[in-house]
Amino acid sequence: MLGAENQVHHKPMNQVPTSISVDHERGVVHFVWEDTDGLVSITNLRRYCPCAECQGHVGEIRAVASQCDGVEAIEMVGTYAVQIFFNDHHNTGIYRWSYLRSLVRAHRELDAGDVTFSREGELSA
Repeated sequence: MLGAENQVHHKPMNQVPTSISVDHERGVVHFVWEDTDGLVSITNLRRYCPCAECQGHVGEIRAVASQCDGVEAIEMVGTYAVQIFFNDHHNTGIYRWSYLRSLVRAHRELDAGDVTFSREGELSA
């Protein structure tokens, strides 16, 4: 049994989406949390992939070129993220819940391609 000083603290449950669904016809992924929901285009999820192959190991997360237009699968990574398998065979990005929430909040700006995110997944000023 863990003592009070060794208790594991979890993020609020609203960080974990209650639903994630792919709308292939519209080319979007719909994320639903307890307190909000929103869409991110498949193209922008791929363009803003946070993996080291796409973004390097330092610096902000920026849009990368991609012709991807489909998702083959989305799998849970523990309780903190998802791994998205795109139809261009790219699948190394781990999308944390906080980063996905930032993508949803910035969905209108993403198409312009000049949006950047910190390594922690927050929209950069």
